[in-house]
Amino acid sequence: MKASLGGFSFYQLFSEGEMDIFGYLETVKHRYRLEAVDLWNAFFTDRSVPVWKLASDDHLRKIKRSLDEKQLTVANLIVDRAHLWDPDPDVRAQLHRNALAHLHAAHLLGARTVRIDANRGPGEMTEEQFVYTVLRYREYAQIAADYGFTVGPENHTGVSLDPRWMKRIAEAVDHPGYGILLHIGRWNDTGEQGNRLV
Repeated sequence: MKASLGGFSFYQLFSEGEMDIFGYLETVKHRYRLEAVDLWNAFFTDRSVPVWKLASDDHLRKIKRSLDEKQLTVANLIVDRAHLWDPDPDVRAQLHRNALAHLHAAHLLGARTVRIDANRGPGEMTEEQFVYTVLRYREYAQIAADYGFTVGPENHTGVSLDPRWMKRIAEAVDHPGYGILLHIGRWNDTGEQGNRLV
């Protein structure tokens, strides 16, 4: 069995300033004796701005050196604050730039998969949002494929909690660089049926 330990698992310690990215990597390797991590971008972004600013390439390379020294694989990079859709076009443009920066970071860190959400919070899917979402995921999927990983949403917020929508998006994107981070059973109203559908 392959297992990784998610960075978000240490949310409290991180939020209280008691753990940084390097402490997290040490904990995964030496306390839990695992070989893979599920990085959360909050560990290496400036969270004082609404669209979190990514760390420099130099800092990302330090993280990569630490991963390599510990022989840790980045199973997944969880990216918050780079979701695709926002009703404000200016915010959407900022989010898009942030997503591109995180895809570059995923490449530097050697990630196997990347989660970038479709939207945040509740929201009805409009046709405009659907078209935009498909366009962006196709773009990101091509970048991911070029780098050797996959990218896509997780079913944990917004419209992604509807498995019918997730299926429709996946069929429309139709790209080998696209995938879904499946949070088992986390659907608005379908449970296991949603898992099977997706």
